[in-house]
Amino acid sequence: MKFSLLHTEGFAVAGLECRAVKWDSDGAVGKMWSDFLTHLEKIELKQDAVTMYGICEQETCKNGDFTYMAAIGIDSGTDVPPGMTKKFIQPQNFFQASVPDRISTGSGY
Repeated sequence: MKFSLLHTEGFAVAGLECRAVKWDSDGAVGKMWSDFLTHLEKIELKQDAVTMYGICEQETCKNGDFTYMAAIGIDSGTDVPPGMTKKFIQPQNFFQASVPDRISTGSGY
């Protein structure tokens, strides 16, 4: 994997949200992505390059759950279908991990 620290001036996303628990022990995040991917064709994309995001928002550390959003980058003026959420991500620094098509584990594992 390739890791980098990036800065963004802010961007809009559209997607589906759910409540999830630490380490996705109830499978909510995986289910959310499966559901989200079936809804992609409903979003009118105007961007040439498409980026998907997994966005975690934790309101409190007391109970270990958080809001999770499976999302795709959109133009800020794009309308989103009913049942989907549109958010603007404020300018900030963030961590990016680029995953290669294949990962070698080395010694036969």
